[in-house]
Amino acid sequence: MSRLAGRGVEEAADEHVRFEVFVGSMERVAGDAEMLRLWGDLLAADADPVMAESAALRVLEPAASAEVVAEIGRALGDRALIAHRLAELDTLAELSSDTFGGDLEAALRNGSGWAAREACRTRTLARSSCLPLGVGQPPPRT
Repeated sequence: MSRLAGRGVEEAADEHVRFEVFVGSMERVAGDAEMLRLWGDLLAADADPVMAESAALRVLEPAASAEVVAEIGRALGDRALIAHRLAELDTLAELSSDTFGGDLEAALRNGSGWAAREACRTRTLARSSCLPLGVGQPPPRT
């Protein structure tokens, strides 16, 4: 990272370095709307769309601020993988609501394994509720 001192993220040729810069800098810009928008614009314009989506997915966690989630939605929300993760975050928020009384398995049926793991890891769900989702079970024997 020190080799980037004085250079813009767009000049870093190595996508692994750019990934670390995007993920690492997000926390520093999250409180500044103008810098957050610039961060989103740079991420969306990156030459490697897989790296950009990977960085966004790393940041899109249940603990991410609403501003960061909104910015990633603005900048990359037209990409299928990002749109899917944004929908999963909405589902996780619904599951954590005091008013959720529905069926956990049904709510997560169209989600990814990530959503099920996050729901079971971050919420106070009974272990028995997570088992039908395949979370908390040992891997199948081969």
